[in-house]
Amino acid sequence: MSYESAYEETIRLYADRDNGCDGDSRFARCRCGPQILGRGEEARIGVAKTQLRNISSALDLYKLDNFNYPSTDQGLEALVSKPSGSPEAKNWNKNGYLPSVPKDPWGVEYQYISPGSAGPYDLYSLGADQREGGGEEGADISINDLN
Repeated sequence: MSYESAYEETIRLYADRDNGCDGDSRFARCRCGPQILGRGEEARIGVAKTQLRNISSALDLYKLDNFNYPSTDQGLEALVSKPSGSPEAKNWNKNGYLPSVPKDPWGVEYQYISPGSAGPYDLYSLGADQREGGGEEGADISINDLN
């Protein structure tokens, strides 16, 4: 399920008439609106963490087959289509490791560097501010912070 459909489903669940809401009002006359308003960024952060874990798992499977992680130049696209260049992917899975490389919930590509500064690779989202660093809701979200 995409982030957009998950978010829309959440809105529908909170806006149904059983919760005292007029589903067409988009929270204008809704008692439940204040409970979920402002949680969009929290939801996006959760989606980014889940996607990072999924990409990390795909990278680990790639390494099991090919004895190396993709290089920075090969990038995350090596999880979708067989990469060229070094290191050679001799045992690349013909079905790939991901159906496609997702963008983060803010519509930006995940950042991948191999070798990484704190392990075999760095994998992170630039967060809501779409810049390196940042604080609070704009902070980068790294796989290294999740493990």
